[in-house]
Amino acid sequence: MANAFKYWQDKKSACKTEYPSLKDIQLMDLHSIAQYLLISDVVRNDNQPRQYRWRYWGTFLTNAFGLEISGKLIHEALTNKTHNLIAGAYNWMVENGQPHFWVRRGGFEFDDQDHLIYQRLVCPREGPSCEIDYLFGIFIFTLRTKHYLMPYNSSDKRTDIT
Repeated sequence: MANAFKYWQDKKSACKTEYPSLKDIQLMDLHSIAQYLLISDVVRNDNQPRQYRWRYWGTFLTNAFGLEISGKLIHEALTNKTHNLIAGAYNWMVENGQPHFWVRRGGFEFDDQDHLIYQRLVCPREGPSCEIDYLFGIFIFTLRTKHYLMPYNSSDKRTDIT
């Protein structure tokens, strides 16, 4: 996560502001961690709330969350509750121009994903308009396995083979 953040900080945009632009960030520079990355477009329509489309969603994220969401708008891929949570964080980044970090447990959609524990850092990036038009992020997972208990079955019998 620290390397992705440093990469973001080291890039300068053509607009001469503190945010790198989309063209400044090359996934090939980050190929060793690309499976953990996300890139989201900020979609603006006149007189409508901002929307967000995942331009890139790493393969590890697809496997961990059970959702392939590259190319999808957040509200198309997620429940209202999850959409509101993520859009709220993304809106805050666009409005404040600051990275957003959180530590979470559980997946986006499924109650059976409480085994997922992760840190997520998302940083704003400029577009051609010199506004924040993209978000660049990384997920770091704390590995935790699911534990299942075998149900007791009253018909189980043990046999002594001695």
